[in-house]
Amino acid sequence: MNFKKIVARTKNFIQSSSLTAINFENFIDEYLIYSSNFHSPKTTKDIKITLNKLALQLNNPLIHDISIKEVQLFLRQQLKVSIYSHNKYLRYLKAFFNYAVQQNYILENPCKKLKQIPTPERQPLYFTDPEFEKLLGVIDDIDLQELVLIARLTGCRESELIKMVWEQVDFEQGLIILNNHNHTTKSKRVRSVPLSTDAFKILSNRKERANLNYVFTYKGKPIDQYFISKKFKKYVIKAGLNPKFRFHDLRHTFGSLLVQRGASIFSIQKLLGHANIKTTQIYLHLSPRDLVHAVQKLDFNSFNRTEGAVL
Repeated sequence: MNFKKIVARTKNFIQSSSLTAINFENFIDEYLIYSSNFHSPKTTKDIKITLNKLALQLNNPLIHDISIKEVQLFLRQQLKVSIYSHNKYLRYLKAFFNYAVQQNYILENPCKKLKQIPTPERQPLYFTDPEFEKLLGVIDDIDLQELVLIARLTGCRESELIKMVWEQVDFEQGLIILNNHNHTTKSKRVRSVPLSTDAFKILSNRKERANLNYVFTYKGKPIDQYFISKKFKKYVIKAGLNPKFRFHDLRHTFGSLLVQRGASIFSIQKLLGHANIKTTQIYLHLSPRDLVHAVQKLDFNSFNRTEGAVL
């Protein structure tokens, strides 16, 4: 063994001896308390599910004894489910072990060198106007109907809407202010969403009959994110629509409609609050009808050609 390796191992041994010992399950409890300050209840629940799955595989070792091979084995198992599951769990585990490093429980993040697997491009689902009318037709509660309408008219995320309070609605300027005070936006950036005439009317009417500081409620109580996701799915099935539709696809509908009506990609990025314009580019898809219209412009009858010319 050369001198550099001996020095490196000696250094690691000294550093390891100064680590604070904690077992995996106890650290899960600690991390979830920390994580809940930065994530929505839904994300926190997803993180807990991820960590509990890994805990079943590891049999509760000291956290500094967890090897990269054990983490890789766990992630390979998730890859059998889908690339998306693998990548989501990897994101959660990287953050989890980064916090362990910060707390002096481990020297190095075992996920540090692991990378996300590129996912195939997937066109987002969005509601056509007839589909959206069918959906509204089966929603029998005014609170949920207005929540769905505002989601389509503003592109706000489900979590942003159900956590929104009246102080975030500026009726004078006609804006929704997503300021990270009541709910941290996904990009962590403050953004303002202008209200269309219809959105302004809906929120004005809600304000007049509001009994809580939350903008959106259900039967006079705050809305739970899991409840609305399940309820929305039932309405989609009842309307006879694609069962793959989720509440989040109302946001996709907002982005898609802006593209179809000629809004610039930069305007759409600002309205949706995307940190990276590459995320916004998923909305730059064209329907087959749009493509047919574009190709028809190439026909010779689209030009003023000399009379009598033979094709």
